[in-house]
Amino acid sequence: MSFALTWPRLVPWAARIGWIAVGAVGAPALASVLEPRSEAVRFGVTAFSAGIWLAGVAAVAITATATLTLARVVFPTIIPAAVLAMVLGADLPASIGTLIIAVISVAVVLSPEYGQIAVQSSAYGNEVRFLLRPPLGFLLAAIVAWVLCVAAILSATLLLASGLVIPGLAVIVAALAITVLALPRWHRLSRRWLVLVPAGVVIHDPVTLSDTVMLKRSQIRHITLAPADTEAFDLTGPSSGHALEIATTETVTVVCAGVRGAAPRAIHLTAMLIAPSRPGRALRAAADRALLSR
Repeated sequence: MSFALTWPRLVPWAARIGWIAVGAVGAPALASVLEPRSEAVRFGVTAFSAGIWLAGVAAVAITATATLTLARVVFPTIIPAAVLAMVLGADLPASIGTLIIAVISVAVVLSPEYGQIAVQSSAYGNEVRFLLRPPLGFLLAAIVAWVLCVAAILSATLLLASGLVIPGLAVIVAALAITVLALPRWHRLSRRWLVLVPAGVVIHDPVTLSDTVMLKRSQIRHITLAPADTEAFDLTGPSSGHALEIATTETVTVVCAGVRGAAPRAIHLTAMLIAPSRPGRALRAAADRALLSR
């Protein structure tokens, strides 16, 4: 695939350079906010901010499935932080510069291209992975948890900057608790893949499936863009955008994850819908492996 010659090199480096620029431009903005504060407050807030920035460095230093989750959780925190710094009277050019660079960097790590490169970097042997688009309901819950976590972090920063050390530390502990509880759910979104392997197709989705779906070449009738009137079983979550339809030559059993604590349920089907973040690219890869039809 031609994109493999360029994007795996350019997109991760765009994220890395952007994050370095966030630190370089954001440091003066942070310093201007903390200047009138006490030495202890300056030290604590600076150390905490440096920890978040270093977490972002770790997230983009190595492009992989695990670090994809970290990048997509950490990078967006700089946007509300930059806005808060502006409200608190930080140096305006530095704050605006930080905000602009942060928005660009977040757009990079949230892009389908970055996600594709990250999950493919963790692939084994001769397999091609395609990240699946998130189910809307699951994504909404993940965003709400992220907002609560970031709100707690920013509130703790304000409390510490105001000299309220004990309440600030208590809110930080609450933010860490939210993160520990939410992180496994956030990471599930990075582990949802359509995988093309020499023997056929694998659907790995810990959100909608209780067990991985493995289809041999002989079981695949066709893989195509799903028509509007498709009756294929929806394994997308559901999610928005174009879906692919995988039809089988025989009835296969898919075990769907239970909803709201319900037991997993087995579905017997001959066609299913999945939603790669780049459906056209997935179809081209399937064509290269002679998987489109039999």
